[in-house]
Amino acid sequence: MSRNLTLRLLSALALIPLVFAITYVGGWLFIAFAGLLFILSCYEWVTICRNFHHRLLYLLPGILYFAVPLYLLVVLREGDNGFYLTLTLLLLVWASDTVAYIFGKSIGGPKLAPKISPNKTWAGMAGSVVGAGLMFYGMIRFAPDLSSYIGNSIVMTEGVMFFMLAGAVLGVVGQAGDLLESHMKRKAGVKDSSRLIPGHGGVLDRIDALLLIIPGFALFCFYGL
Repeated sequence: MSRNLTLRLLSALALIPLVFAITYVGGWLFIAFAGLLFILSCYEWVTICRNFHHRLLYLLPGILYFAVPLYLLVVLREGDNGFYLTLTLLLLVWASDTVAYIFGKSIGGPKLAPKISPNKTWAGMAGSVVGAGLMFYGMIRFAPDLSSYIGNSIVMTEGVMFFMLAGAVLGVVGQAGDLLESHMKRKAGVKDSSRLIPGHGGVLDRIDALLLIIPGFALFCFYGL
């Protein structure tokens, strides 16, 4: 357990600054990054689908499931105030996963979906909601560029609870994305989508929550703000 945690931390320390830099630069570099995520996701999904009897029934919807969110991610980054909105999205997912892990390990308790993901607990789900809600409100309320983009008046009018609730909903959506990938892996009889990232598994194991959150976050940004 300690060795796996060490690998997870080292991988995160290496990848987080890299993703931040790519997001900051944007443009063709970010498009290429999203394209790489799509290619790697498709490769891992093809590998998983080999274990299904009716492969095409799973293969094509899976590819579409990766393509749409990653396309929206590029649209979000290349739009107005794209860096800060994309950064908010990434930090929201990171906070959701991190606080969920902390709550799940420290509190434990009843399992969320033992037949799908034996390690997930209701405490972890609560942590996901808390982490995402607080991060979303914090970025909207205190990041100068975001505040100027949506207007401080909107933040004050809608109130703290509105943005915390919006973040919390996205946190629940992220957990659903995580459970969906876990269900498909269990159905295929595999533990990780690949061994590409030490301590984390594959690309799909890292972006499973992100893929489902992106459409909701993009709709919120395009129409809710």
